[in-house]
Amino acid sequence: MKNILAVLLLISLVVAQDSQAPAKLKVFVQGNNATANEIRRELQKATDKPNPKSKFCMALVDNPKDADAIFAVDAVVNGRSGSMASYTSSAQLIASDGKLLWSNSVGDGSKFGDLFAGGNSGISGSRLVMSASKAVCK
Repeated sequence: MKNILAVLLLISLVVAQDSQAPAKLKVFVQGNNATANEIRRELQKATDKPNPKSKFCMALVDNPKDADAIFAVDAVVNGRSGSMASYTSSAQLIASDGKLLWSNSVGDGSKFGDLFAGGNSGISGSRLVMSASKAVCK
């Protein structure tokens, strides 16, 4: 009898933990720049190898029609000096109904050689994903 009660208790704990996992927000990343590419990589990693203990709730989709939200990303050159370029990356997470869920911008600072590479290094992508995640994954 005690064994049955112990098994039932364990099952109820597992079910309770699964019900606490956040629902996945299917996200399409819109943008053609290094920051958007970094955001895609970060979301793909989280989609491919989800951490059950994490509160991260976004999953990458490759079709905007399948998305619950659009992660719109833009990177702007602030200035150039020789082969140095300074960038600001901005992003918005917009629900399929048009509601703004989150927005933020992050400066990457100066990057040597970015003038020739044609884009920023994507460093701000992971910071924007973390910021969005904190805002929408509760």
